Amino acid sequence: MIPGVGERTAQRMIYFFLEKDKGYISDLSLALQDLKEKIGFCEKCFNYSVGDLCDICSDSRRDSSIICVVSKPQDIIKIEESGEYQGLYHCLCGVISPIQGIGPDDIKLRQLMSRLDGNVKEIILALNSDYEGESTAFYIGRIISKHKVSVTRLATGLPIGSIIEYIDPNTLKNALKDRRTMF
Repeated sequence: MIPGVGERTAQRMIYFFLEKDKGYISDLSLALQDLKEKIGFCEKCFNYSVGDLCDICSDSRRDSSIICVVSKPQDIIKIEESGEYQGLYHCLCGVISPIQGIGPDDIKLRQLMSRLDGNVKEIILALNSDYEGESTAFYIGRIISKHKVSVTRLATGLPIGSIIEYIDPNTLKNALKDRRTMF
């Protein structure tokens, strides 16, 4: 029912709530309703936002010539935690998945294309390395490349602290393919 919450954790949560008084449950319920009513999507990038524009889109210090494309708002938080990226974002709110009946018209692709003005010089495709993410990145990259905008993709390869003998073949293949010169 809740992603990432297994059966045992759900049971512990139920027992926790059962031990609380009705006021606690009522306050929690109101807080969840308040969350759903007050948090929406940014009109520009589709990140979560309290107002019309999220904090990132309304920050004039951000580099508006670079847009990082992600599949869901949670990805923006992870990229922001790196402290490396200072451009803008665009959340697709999904990926292309023919098996699930999700096509290009079902994600925020048209809205991304409308943002490609003369100021945008680079689109970074920061989508997952699964089949849906890869095919969505390829599809978007092909369309955007016609607009004389540089299209880049996040590097793939070995995570820091990994041991080569435990790496899956596709990750190792990407690491070899995307290797870079040291000296």
